[in-house]
Amino acid sequence: MGEIYYGLGEAALLENDVEHAARRARQALANAASSRQRIELGLGQRLLARVAALQPDLVPEGSPSALFTQSEVTLRETGDREELAQSLLAHAQHLGQTQGDAKHMRALQREAHALFTDLGMQWRIPGPT
Repeated sequence: MGEIYYGLGEAALLENDVEHAARRARQALANAASSRQRIELGLGQRLLARVAALQPDLVPEGSPSALFTQSEVTLRETGDREELAQSLLAHAQHLGQTQGDAKHMRALQREAHALFTDLGMQWRIPGPT
């Protein structure tokens, strides 16, 4: 069920409805906590981080980078390398957009690229904007 909320939140972000995405992220996190689904927890954390990056006042739970890091830790524990790579890439993109730590951004990009390559996937790793 948490993956449904995550998907709805991602769709809301595509529509620039950040408040709706924040509600869906919290629903995903609540569902993940009650069902003890670690992958869903990591997805919810990533969605909340993306919301925080767009509208920090909606997310008192933490900074975007802290929330992305939580997602990465959670997904690393699950062994879901594809979702981990997605979180690493989202975090790197956030750092690139905010003029964040360039060295950290490149390290995240390299790890995401290595995971995508290892999974047989192709992915264009964008640089800072």
